[in-house]
Amino acid sequence: MSQLDSQSKFEQHVPSRHNGVGVTMNSAGLPVLDPGQALPSSPAGSEPLPAEFEFETRAARSEVDYSRLLAFADVISIVLSMVVAVGLLSAGGRHLDISHLAVTVGVMLPVWFVIAYVAGLYNLADLKINHSLVDDIGKVAIAVTAWSWLLLVARTALSVGPTAMAGPILLWTLAMPAMLISRVVVRAISRRRGRGRQPVALIGEWLEVRALRQRIERHPEWGLDVSAEIDFGNGFPVEIGEMAEALEVSGVGRVMIVGGGEGLSERTRLAHELIERGLMIDIVTGGPETLYSNAALHDLEGLPVLSVRSTRMRPLDLHMKRAFDILASSIGLILAAPVLAWAAIRIKRDSPGPVFFRQVRCGLDGEEFELLKLRTMVDGAHEMRSALRESTADSGNDDVLFKLEDDPRITRFGRVLRKWSIDELPQLWNVFVGDMSMVGPRPLVFDEALQATDLFRARTQVKPGIAGPWQAYGRSAIPFSEMIKLDYSYVVGWSMSEDLRLLLQTSVAVARTRGAH
Repeated sequence: MSQLDSQSKFEQHVPSRHNGVGVTMNSAGLPVLDPGQALPSSPAGSEPLPAEFEFETRAARSEVDYSRLLAFADVISIVLSMVVAVGLLSAGGRHLDISHLAVTVGVMLPVWFVIAYVAGLYNLADLKINHSLVDDIGKVAIAVTAWSWLLLVARTALSVGPTAMAGPILLWTLAMPAMLISRVVVRAISRRRGRGRQPVALIGEWLEVRALRQRIERHPEWGLDVSAEIDFGNGFPVEIGEMAEALEVSGVGRVMIVGGGEGLSERTRLAHELIERGLMIDIVTGGPETLYSNAALHDLEGLPVLSVRSTRMRPLDLHMKRAFDILASSIGLILAAPVLAWAAIRIKRDSPGPVFFRQVRCGLDGEEFELLKLRTMVDGAHEMRSALRESTADSGNDDVLFKLEDDPRITRFGRVLRKWSIDELPQLWNVFVGDMSMVGPRPLVFDEALQATDLFRARTQVKPGIAGPWQAYGRSAIPFSEMIKLDYSYVVGWSMSEDLRLLLQTSVAVARTRGAH
């Protein structure tokens, strides 16, 4: 039986187009079908929704408002950066023609909007579901750099004498972080006011739909509210055009179609029908182990092609990754030294036992290494693990990764350390000596590592990391079965740019204390 669940808040927006013709309607106006029952055509005389209503009632209006907010935030960032730059230069005793700079910036503002639009800072902001600060950094850096150079050219063209470089350079330096911060603020305001939330329908085979919903529930920051789940497996009784029509009037603004190779032509037809009706479509083709970060999407005479090259790490790649690890861990150890000293004092005062927790973990090619962490549990906590696992198994704590949200072994100060991942800082030493990397799969104890069988054993082909896909995407909220898929995708699709992205994204996840326990 196909199941369609919907939230009652959409009820007021949905016309009852199929009521009265022998089909039970749920609160979103979508039919609940029994096996073998087909969706009937609309009753005679029913009026189709006007095209204007179709466009205005979905994500389009929210998209326009959001783009305007981003554009306004950019203007504020540029103006504030100019004011600060003028103040700093004046305080340094530099003579600056303020009126000339203000006029030039004013003339160049429309140029900024063109550059930002081309860079995808406005029109593509809602396309990616998990859009974050990390995704903005590259685009903002390129756009601000291009605009600053054009500003310098404009100043030179409008000036009679030699052009001072200090003003545009300082403006470029200040505008970049200002715009990144303003975009974080805009996203936070939009989420708080509910503008960034989207009602979404999930379509696919039931197990795949359920797995996708669990992912969405782990990430409320994605702004997705699941309002319908449709089992689109083999033998689904509803005609595709009629399903698309029902979704069109349901109030959802986004449809996620999940599935593998079976039923591809039907899902493609459904996607075309939904796109024609103004809905946004996401095609989910498999788990994280089926797509890699270095994949390139292109076309051959309009035919979409996803190309993936072999990414077995070459000697140069290994040397570059190791050089980055040494540099980053050296700087990290120096900066973390005061924090580690403070934490050591607090740990000794909080509970009896050593400052550091040492444990044998599975490293590169399955070799043993001793991992260092600040102790966050009572002394002897590891020996209590088996008994605690048995006593909490009925509460759903039966995953290979044994993580309790309210673990009784954690000390009072240990909770503070775990919340901000301060307990992980000693692993910078593991990175420095070569046992670990700054970015890589999560270091597992051997009884957990042995559970990663078949192709997922490839996770040991690289060094485990402080940061990585598990840490970046949700940490303790992600079960073991999904974690090893993420690790496999990372290993097979490794690139230095992906390491940098995951390092930044892990830092954001730590700052938000997401999934930390």
